[in-house]
This record gives sequence, structure tokens and C-alpha cells, in this order.
Amino acid sequence: MLTFLRKIRKSLIESGSTRKYLLYAIGEISLVVIGILIALQINNWNEWRKDRILEQEILTDLLETTREIQAKMIFHIGWNDSIIESIEILDFHFKQDLPFHDSLKKHIHVSLLPFWLRYGTWTFDAIVNTHFDKIGSKQIKKSIAKIYSDDIPQLITHSDKLGMLSDQDYAYIKSNFKIIRNMDKYEYIPVDYNKLKHDQYYRSMLINKHRRHDDSISQLIQPLERCEALIQMLERELED
Repeated sequence: MLTFLRKIRKSLIESGSTRKYLLYAIGEISLVVIGILIALQINNWNEWRKDRILEQEILTDLLETTREIQAKMIFHIGWNDSIIESIEILDFHFKQDLPFHDSLKKHIHVSLLPFWLRYGTWTFDAIVNTHFDKIGSKQIKKSIAKIYSDDIPQLITHSDKLGMLSDQDYAYIKSNFKIIRNMDKYEYIPVDYNKLKHDQYYRSMLINKHRRHDDSISQLIQPLERCEALIQMLERELED
């Protein structure tokens, strides 16, 4: 191609036709410019394709992580429900002045379980620090930021404040229960069940735990709904 153009240029110069040579020069420049534009367009398309592949990988990782967090939230709601149920069973036995039964060992144990939340956000942290700008959807970016920057830190802070028993509660438990380890589980057997039924400190501790676990469920509802919405958005984006 270059050899062919050189021959034409040489022929025009030798003919002495300035007009024809100028037209040829303009044409040659145009070809060069068009070639450069095409090369830039191909390069831009390659970069765009690389960005889209990277975005798909990022969204896939986020989808997997968000599904894991969703599953943990559902588990934590169930965990809180179990503790509340055990507290209500104990409260019923106390109010009805029923005698001690072996089944109460489980409910006493469950009612005293601590509660805390831990979610792995390293995938989000890595993406924010490197490739967050590669995500094209503003709605997805906004949803991700809300869940990972606001909801999860707030849930963890909330559980750290409310999940654990106080030192006074632990001292009370040690004084009023025999703690027996059975395989990988613990049994809490009242030292004096009849006294325990009417003990205001213990009743107050259970009422307080009931309120805290009920509050923990309430704290989880909206973040769980946002996780479900984000999962749907990510699935749709990955299908397109």
C-alpha cells in the first residue's frame, strides 16, 4: 500500500501538476488521520471490553458476598427468635408456678446465650480501595455503599452494645446455677429452682434480654431487605 502511494506521489511531482498533488496530499493526510482514529477506536473498545470483564468479576464477587451476608442475617434473626422463645417458655413456667422439668435446661441455656454480629466485608473493602469506579450502575453503587458502609457497621456496633451479659449478670449466673458441660454443650441447672422462679433479679434479666433480642430483630429487617434488593439488581446486571 505504501509503495503504491509513493509511486502516485512521484508521478504527480514529475507531472508538475500542483493541483493534483495538493489533492493527493490531502487524501494521504486524510487516510493517515482515519487510520489513527480507527486505531484509537479499537484501543478504546479493547479498554471498554476489559473494564466490562472486570466489572462482571467485581459484581460476581459482590453477589456471592451479599448472599453470604443475607444468609447470616436470616440466621441471626432465627437465633434471636430462639432466645426470645426460650425466655417466653421460662416466663410461662414461672408465672404458672410449674415444677422444674429437664426440658427447661435447654431453655435456660438458650435464654442466657450472648448475641453478636460479625460480617465479612473484605470483598467490599478491596473493591472500594481499587475498582469501585468500574461499576457502571449508580443504583448498584449506592445500594452497596448503604449496606457495607452504613448498615453492617451499625449492626455490629448495636450488637456489641447489647449482645453480651454484664459482669453482674455473669456473677449472678455463677452463684445461682450449676454449669455442666455435656459434650460440646453446656447445661445450666438452677441451684434452687423454687427460689429462682420468684427472683426479681433473674426475672428482670430475662425481661431485659427479651427486649434486646426483639430490638436486634428489628435492627436486622431493613438491612436484610436491602440485601435482597441488591442481590436482585446484581443478578439482573450479570444477566444482561
